[in-house]
Amino acid sequence: MRRINLFFTIFTTTFLLSTSLYSAKHHDSHNIQERSITVTGRATTHVAPDIILWQISATTMHQNLSQAKGANDKQIKAIIKMAKKFKIKDKDIQTGRLDITKEYHHEKYGNRGKFKHFELTRQVTLKQKNLKKFDQFLSALVKNTDINVNYSLSVSNLEELKAETRLKAVVAGRDK
Repeated sequence: MRRINLFFTIFTTTFLLSTSLYSAKHHDSHNIQERSITVTGRATTHVAPDIILWQISATTMHQNLSQAKGANDKQIKAIIKMAKKFKIKDKDIQTGRLDITKEYHHEKYGNRGKFKHFELTRQVTLKQKNLKKFDQFLSALVKNTDINVNYSLSVSNLEELKAETRLKAVVAGRDK
């Protein structure tokens, strides 16, 4: 019996000691926090746009694929020729992807019917640097061909401006 009591006493003491050491270790590690200071700064840069990015798509339809492609090529050449009249450089003209789809008539319940035609769509992206010619260029585009036109105004040195604005924000945060 004495052995059992001694064993129980040693076991209980060991258990209590290990749990208290474990508790102390984890209690200290939770209370240790990294000390840091966070400062934010704001800066805004206002810049007038100096380029126009044109997204132009030309679409043609014909039952013969070769004729549809020929008509589409003709439209794209007309767009590029007109862009060059407005002194847009070759490096600022980019022809994009060509999509070719087959179009079908649809029957009463939505089933595919007879073949109608091929539809070709080609994208052209132009970068115009002369903002004063915007209206003239748009009018010439619309007169020239049957196309879809989208444009956006942008800044030529956008990455430089972002870097400068970030530096201004750092300075503003440091001055707080």
